Amino acid sequence: MKIAILMTSYNGEKYISEQLESIQKQTHADWKLYVSDDGSTDKTLDIIESWVIKNSFQDRVKIYVGPKQGFASNFLTLTANREIEADLFFWCDQDDVWHFDKIERTIGFFTDGERNQPVLYCSRTVLVDSENVEYGLSPLQNKYPPSFGNALVQSPGGGNTMAFNAKARELISLALGHEIASHDWWAYLVVSGQEGKVIYDPRPSLRYRQHGQNLSGSNLGFRAKFKRFTILINGVYRDIMDKNLNTLLLNKNILTESNSYILDEFLKARNSNNIFKKMFTLHNLNIRRQQTYLTFILTIAFMIKRL
Repeated sequence: MKIAILMTSYNGEKYISEQLESIQKQTHADWKLYVSDDGSTDKTLDIIESWVIKNSFQDRVKIYVGPKQGFASNFLTLTANREIEADLFFWCDQDDVWHFDKIERTIGFFTDGERNQPVLYCSRTVLVDSENVEYGLSPLQNKYPPSFGNALVQSPGGGNTMAFNAKARELISLALGHEIASHDWWAYLVVSGQEGKVIYDPRPSLRYRQHGQNLSGSNLGFRAKFKRFTILINGVYRDIMDKNLNTLLLNKNILTESNSYILDEFLKARNSNNIFKKMFTLHNLNIRRQQTYLTFILTIAFMIKRL
């Protein structure tokens, strides 16, 4: 398999060397790295270029200039870049540390017989602090099987863990030029929406670094849970979801007939004042999050039009 690692960077001089080392130490060594830098003003690019020269990786690494429109746009632009050809694509954050067998293990979840259907992989993570000291694991997200109903209201796996095949790449690239909540959530939406294969691996594949500059952090602990509660209740989550739904409606033709029906019914209930219709829709169509307490909060938010 041709492996393309899609890394985005922006002022990552403090941590990017560790990530590059973890890629270099992969047990599956046949890969190419593509970096889209979004305008770093520190030594990020110098570090990458020095690493390339030191290891004679000139034919394995290519650096692009990012669109400078935020991390989601940067990932989408890199993903949709037709100069990059591969069988499997791995999204990669600049400040994580990959487990040495991440690529090899992930490949094992993909088969040649699935080349004609979209396949998306994601996993649990080991949570580490800014000094790479472990303090926990990300919550398990496998209470229910992956589904379009679940994808409408959450993404179970972080984009930093995701890998996908060429068919999934085509679907993900449809969001280029449109506003979405996040690239990973969008990936789950469109792959599940077309009844592709979505794999959630409960075994961690990387060390997910938590620090002050993180664009998104872990959902571990009371403070994170309370933050998610307030986001669901105060309407912020509704605004976030609007971005996904608006872009999804522009590409509704990619959905299967059954998932198109789920989307239509969800949108009707979302704008309805009938609380019984709302409750029936969520229950009957299995629109729920992976954690029971968040599904309960989601239901309340849905009742009062905050979702």
